[in-house]
Amino acid sequence: MKNHDPDTQRTQDIFSFASFTLENIQEKFHTPLSEGLSENKAVAILQRDELKEISATQVR
Repeated sequence: MKNHDPDTQRTQDIFSFASFTLENIQEKFHTPLSEGLSENKAVAILQRDELKEISATQVR
């Protein structure tokens, strides 16, 4: 199944994109999705990563 984005003129396979996204989530949160992730833990991880990105851009 394909999805075409008229704004970017890109077409991608929906299923491979979805599985890639799930792998990224598992990698980012360092936990299998089957274990679950509390909302508080997810927010804390995202905030920590955002701070890392901000400090990295300020160094440049």
